[in-house]
Amino acid sequence: MATMTRTGISFLKDNKEIASTDLVYEEEAGVSFQYMYGTKIQPIAMSDDGTRAFIATKANTIYVIDLIRFKICQTIQLPLGQNITSLTTSGQLLMIAEGTSFATGSYRLLALNINPSLKSYLKQPVVLTADNFTPPSHGFAGMAIGPDGSTLIVAAPEKPTTFLKLGIDAPKGDILVFDLHSLNLSTGKIDS
Repeated sequence: MATMTRTGISFLKDNKEIASTDLVYEEEAGVSFQYMYGTKIQPIAMSDDGTRAFIATKANTIYVIDLIRFKICQTIQLPLGQNITSLTTSGQLLMIAEGTSFATGSYRLLALNINPSLKSYLKQPVVLTADNFTPPSHGFAGMAIGPDGSTLIVAAPEKPTTFLKLGIDAPKGDILVFDLHSLNLSTGKIDS
């Protein structure tokens, strides 16, 4: 298990911290911003084999942390990236959702190959496209992989999601369901 703060990530086992990785201070992490920012719903995803953690930090950056040394081993920069709200993994795919809780924009749902034995490892994320699917103006919120391991479920709010909008006037939206078996990693085409 892992938890993220504005400056780093702590890894826990049996409710005790076993390691932490600083994501802010230049001398340890090699980055130069003062704290992490942006709406984060699921900023941490673990590889299925338990060897790597993927951490959504600033707007278009994902850090890969080696879970043996608990150090950053790679940095993924998303071209034209927006705020990353959620990450999840399914097999050898990292699913990436962009969005925000306060503004509209051109947000994407992406897939990235995380199989280290393939040439396309951590290169060229593809934007998911499906028939009758238009990305929501506020982007995407949480994601989950269904129990079959191949169904991607994504929350897509219609309006800003803030704690000030709780109750009767709570923002509404859609739940999107995609079949990961149908994903073409060259084009991003997927069945919904």
